[in-house]
Amino acid sequence: MDRTFTVRLRKSGQTVEVRPDESILTALNRIGVHHPSSCWGGMCGVCLARVASGDPDHRDFILNERERQSKLIVLCCSRSLSPVLELDL
Repeated sequence: MDRTFTVRLRKSGQTVEVRPDESILTALNRIGVHHPSSCWGGMCGVCLARVASGDPDHRDFILNERERQSKLIVLCCSRSLSPVLELDL
């Protein structure tokens, strides 16, 4: 079962709670933060972002292990294993 977690945007200081039934990208759009996107299914990589801190739960189909270890995340489908996920946005 997915749980609610907080996303913090490092550059602006904004925070948003990501509900169990929504993606990080949807939550960002909800607060007026529009990030590039295309497929909404974790297959194209348009919505990539860098994780500044926290433990991402990768649910995409495109990142390899090295990219995941370098703290990239696909915002349209991935979630967080930690209570707070800080993005370099």
